Amino acid sequence: MKTTINGVQYNEVKRVAKVGEKVKVVNAWLTGGLYSNGDVFTAKYVDGTLSVKEHDRALSHDEYVVLEPVATADTIVHDGVQYRKVDRPVREGDAFIVPKVSRRDYTAGKVYAVTKIGGGGDPHIIDDVGDRFYVITGNYYVLEPLVPSLSAIETELAATKAKVAEMEAQLAEAIAAQREKAKAEAQRLKVGDYAKVVQSGHGNFGKIVKITRDDRPGQYVYGTEHLNGDGADIHTPSQLTRATDEEITEAKRKLELHEIEAKWHAIGREVGEFKVGDVVKIAEYQCGHAEGSIVEVTSVYGNSVDVRGIHNRSFTTFGADKPCIELIAPVESVVNLRAGEAA
Repeated sequence: MKTTINGVQYNEVKRVAKVGEKVKVVNAWLTGGLYSNGDVFTAKYVDGTLSVKEHDRALSHDEYVVLEPVATADTIVHDGVQYRKVDRPVREGDAFIVPKVSRRDYTAGKVYAVTKIGGGGDPHIIDDVGDRFYVITGNYYVLEPLVPSLSAIETELAATKAKVAEMEAQLAEAIAAQREKAKAEAQRLKVGDYAKVVQSGHGNFGKIVKITRDDRPGQYVYGTEHLNGDGADIHTPSQLTRATDEEITEAKRKLELHEIEAKWHAIGREVGEFKVGDVVKIAEYQCGHAEGSIVEVTSVYGNSVDVRGIHNRSFTTFGADKPCIELIAPVESVVNLRAGEAA
């Protein structure tokens, strides 16, 4: 096959290109949106693939043909205009042809005006005896003006604008895809992030978990643990969604409450159920006793207790609010300790 570029004709040859040669894309498949069939580029570097000057995407050797220039075509002057004889099928807009061989009523080497292009693609002419006739494709040269006509320039400009519009559309698609990729990457869960389980029917559905792995092989890429550090489960990306700050705060609050309840229930009491003899720590300043002071409960009433501890080098009893003290040792353990000491 042949290709004409800016009036210069080339043979399309299937081989590996050399640096500086023109190539034409005929089997585009690894394009990255940067090229398509019919595009012509200049070879810049040749290795296992082909790098070109026009963009950074390498071409596979299966994607192109090399364009080898055809020997310079003859030129001809007709009605004061210089033309190049080009061996190709006639197209809309071509004005003249020159037959390669003589037939009954037309002559080889003579210029004939193209009156129309037939249904089979053959150019029709007025032959030497004034009749309408046609020349079979392959038996003629097309005359291309060496100085392009206005219509030729307009046609080429329209084609260039269409190509630019196509490339702009491809660029817009590539930019949109890149933005979506960046957005998806920003939303991707990573180790240390908190997520909510949205896997329907799962025992942890609706719970907040912490990501411990984000690179497991296969589809279950995430490993997780509960907020208390216990192992949870493995999940696919679609089974988790990023937890909001509000969801994380609420989950941690519930965990803290659960741990407090568990601590009290372990000694057989309800939350905040202090008893006389308990050893407690002042968690918030109370009546002259500094935060962190260790004291003993001497009486319990309502939401308050009386505690006894050393203040100004002497034992002092004072009142304290239950929310402001923290259980250190229940009276049962203190009694046991004292019983052990007595023994």
